[in-house]
Amino acid sequence: CLHAIGELEESVSCLEEALKLTSMILGDDCEEVADSYHCLAVVYQTQTDFDKAASLYESALKIRRDKFGSNHLTVASTLLNLGVVLQAQGKVETALTFLKEAMVTRAKMSNYDSDTTVAMECIGKIYRDQGDFEKSLNSFHKCLRQGGNRVLREIGMVHELRGEQSKAKECYTQAIYTVEQYLGIHSAHDAASEKEEKISDEMQPQLEENIEKILREKGENYNELQFADTVAYYGSLLGKVGRDSEAMAC
Repeated sequence: CLHAIGELEESVSCLEEALKLTSMILGDDCEEVADSYHCLAVVYQTQTDFDKAASLYESALKIRRDKFGSNHLTVASTLLNLGVVLQAQGKVETALTFLKEAMVTRAKMSNYDSDTTVAMECIGKIYRDQGDFEKSLNSFHKCLRQGGNRVLREIGMVHELRGEQSKAKECYTQAIYTVEQYLGIHSAHDAASEKEEKISDEMQPQLEENIEKILREKGENYNELQFADTVAYYGSLLGKVGRDSEAMAC
């Protein structure tokens, strides 16, 4: 998709034209129109135009439910995305309804994938923001069991809010290791630990330079938007454990 490589304006133009032509030829309530609504909503969501995205997802959802009923993967996909957008708009109770419905639909079809972990993570964040830490941790741990390792940071944040600093740091450290494995980074901190050395102030500029160099090299092999998101996530984790110089490099 064009939106995946950042060509958002061109994506909108192409998708709107496709929607217009499809509606003219096949009618307003066909599967292909729903697909166009959904894809266009994804682009607006990427642009953080959540009002337009929500409206388009709602249009796609109505058609897909009419065509396929409740137990269909495309219905679950639209439910999830609509829930995420509503959460971003602060409409958390409605968001919870859609996110839970998306998970139930996936469960009925025994289909667990990245969409399922996204729903679990969003639900966990909503409960955390509401101060319901038990429900939050329950949702995050379900996500973790499905391979959603990114929630390690979120779990750490819950422990931090509960004043459980050692548990929080353990989660952040584990999350850093997971990201570094993904990016292929063997940090100077790892090397120092192996030699039982302490990171000195003099070493910090070198750490920062090494991180910048590694990320530039790795960035050539990853999707631009996904890589930027991963690096931002990595930087936030480094900041959580006091590795501020490296975090600034991200």
